Amino acid sequence: MHAAVQQMRILWRREMIFGGYQARILRISTPRDELDALVLVSEPCSPCHAPAMPLRNVAAVIAQACGNRDTDHDYLRQAVEQLDRLEVNDAYVRRLAGLVGIGS
Repeated sequence: MHAAVQQMRILWRREMIFGGYQARILRISTPRDELDALVLVSEPCSPCHAPAMPLRNVAAVIAQACGNRDTDHDYLRQAVEQLDRLEVNDAYVRRLAGLVGIGS
């Protein structure tokens, strides 16, 4: 099985199991190209939905939270690494990573 398909199945099972997200295909721009991306958008009507929190509070949760497969710290680190590979600068993710202690 292709690695990307396998990773997508893992992501889908992990994130969609409780109905906290709506899956959408959105057109996004990267420094290299425009492409269609699968985006998981928070479902505000879901009991899993958390209201907006100050960035420092989000960082505090990420610094200590853990799921079945990995810590939230590791998940954020991997997201930052992938954004670096794609040459995508997401200011929110960068600020969050800085507060959690993840450098790039």
